[in-house]
Amino acid sequence: MATATTNVPSEIAATLARLEALYDEFGPNNSPEEDFFIFDNIVAEIKTSKLKEPYISSEIKKVQTAMSDHLTPSEVERRIRSGRVGKRQTGDIEATTLYDSASNQLQLFQNTTSIYARFEADIEGSPHYELHPLPSKPIRDYLRNLAKKELNRVVRPDVINSVIAQLQADKATSVKLSYRISRLDEAFYYDMADQDWSAIKITPEGWDYCYYEYDLPPLFIANSLQAEQVRPDSRAQISDIKGLFDFCNIPGAEQQLLTVVWLISTFIPTIKIPILYVYGEKESGKTFFTKCLAQLADPTVKDPSPDDDVNVLASPRHSEEALTHLAHRHLVAYDNVGTIPSWFATYLSIRTTGGIAEKKKLYTDTEPHIIRLAGPSILNGIHRLGLQYTDLQSRIIPIRLEQRKDNKSEAEYWKQFNEIRSTVLGAIFSIISRAMAIEPTLQIRPISRFVDFERWGCAIVQAMNEAGLSHSQNDFRAAYRSNIKNVRYSVLEGHPIAQCLMYLRDTGNASDWAGTPTELLDRLNTVAPTINVDTTVKLWPKSPRYIVARLDEIKSELAEVGITYSERPERYKGYPRAIIRISFSPKDTVREASGIEE
Repeated sequence: MATATTNVPSEIAATLARLEALYDEFGPNNSPEEDFFIFDNIVAEIKTSKLKEPYISSEIKKVQTAMSDHLTPSEVERRIRSGRVGKRQTGDIEATTLYDSASNQLQLFQNTTSIYARFEADIEGSPHYELHPLPSKPIRDYLRNLAKKELNRVVRPDVINSVIAQLQADKATSVKLSYRISRLDEAFYYDMADQDWSAIKITPEGWDYCYYEYDLPPLFIANSLQAEQVRPDSRAQISDIKGLFDFCNIPGAEQQLLTVVWLISTFIPTIKIPILYVYGEKESGKTFFTKCLAQLADPTVKDPSPDDDVNVLASPRHSEEALTHLAHRHLVAYDNVGTIPSWFATYLSIRTTGGIAEKKKLYTDTEPHIIRLAGPSILNGIHRLGLQYTDLQSRIIPIRLEQRKDNKSEAEYWKQFNEIRSTVLGAIFSIISRAMAIEPTLQIRPISRFVDFERWGCAIVQAMNEAGLSHSQNDFRAAYRSNIKNVRYSVLEGHPIAQCLMYLRDTGNASDWAGTPTELLDRLNTVAPTINVDTTVKLWPKSPRYIVARLDEIKSELAEVGITYSERPERYKGYPRAIIRISFSPKDTVREASGIEE
């Protein structure tokens, strides 16, 4: 491009000469990124030299011609006259180039409302696939490294953000992802969370390792809370589960059996299992016991020790914190639980039987974010006073520990645990494999809402029985039935209305009773001071209209001790009224029928 410089001031002539040199850099073989780089330099030169009319109009026409494939003439003129350097446009080109490359290498999957990207990685010569949410630090690091490779430069954060935003808008394959355990067809999978991204595949024929790059579709969600699981001993036999029995500080064969069955059940996908509640006096090892179970099912550190302790949680302070805990782990373990707020009890109850919670993605929008709540939970505390909610009480297996007498240090306990850990894991996978063959053949009569837990528990115990361990399906069923009844009686002991009704039954001061809610509340208010029942607590109805709601909370528990009731409209004293009818069975008859020890 020729530029006339006759009779032009020397400063302007020098500027035009520099511009001429820049125009010469345009060429048919240039990439769009190279043309925008030249354009940025031209805009900067014009802005720095403060070029005036008529020269600036002449230069704008030249640039419009050179950039005709990339920008409209009006956009070229706007940028030059505003003195705006085209960094944003350069960023757009970088983002487009990076997106084109990333979209060819990333596979996108959608789990409820979250988008995940899978890419091939190679760590220390170990090729494998990784799956991470969009956005997340591993995805950002992957895009930065890809930009360095493809563009040969370090890109700005807004370029990475633009690429991620476009990937989130792209179509993704719908999948069901989970933490640590999953099911595909007839096989169970356990995520080892190691650098090879391997998993344990369990079938009725046995168990073995498999790897993402060869065998696995997307199954697991990875996060920084998970640690690598120790390699299970492939030589372990089912009978080696005895090492866990011997290690547990649990009095009584029934409680030991329930604990081991509960732990093995946490490795089985899709089933809903009760909350394990560990309680006992001081120095009974509740925290250590909780950490051991958590470390076997869903480890948070690779090699536990006093210096690298297992992560257990304190009670959440608010609902947002609770949702974060309950939604992003396979197994949740809470330490030193005292009282449990009603909102926390609700979330725990939902998690045991599976459900969802919903909240906004951001405070500034109304888009819902669906949070799935499902998985095993462990709580521990000195007592069970924190479990005052009847719906939560019906979802627990309480295990009482006694004070340890061996005076071992924590380091010695961890050493013993680490010695049996690999063998116990191998035994657990072998038990599950055998139980997978047994479970379809079982016909049981459920005694709780956790039907799958009961059926799989019977299959697990049968697998251990076949290996020579002295446990049977009847042992497990009896232990679980006894546990349920004791929990129900514990609910009654902690419920003020139940205490009053049981007093009326036990003292023979009432046969079958009928009356209005107001009359029933008056009767209960009369009985309460006699047996020192606190009527100021939340569970005590402050108005007759709440009396039936409080009775409904403990209906099944009252039936267990021979107290039944109904409520329906009737004509009473000449008027249509809502009438409550209560029937009391003799105390001795109830104890004999139910097996509850009072």
